[in-house]
Amino acid sequence: MTVTQSRVPDRTNEITCFAGPLAPVDLTGITVTADTLHAQHGHARFLVEDKKVHCALCVKQNQACFYERLYTPLLGGGDREILRP
Repeated sequence: MTVTQSRVPDRTNEITCFAGPLAPVDLTGITVTADTLHAQHGHARFLVEDKKVHCALCVKQNQACFYERLYTPLLGGGDREILRP
């Protein structure tokens, strides 16, 4: 379900416009999903700490530090194996 949307102004992108449309909406206890564009520390912090939601974000290896922090514990403490479906 889409709860809000807005036009992204020219000369900017979705990253800078993420929190604005969601700020006035009560999302407490909801699970929010977002694509890799929104796998940003600030976006995750906004969702979890400010909006009190559960979130599922896609994280790719092009964000090496973020990816390692998330996947290293899942891979048994540092194994470099890539999990594939």
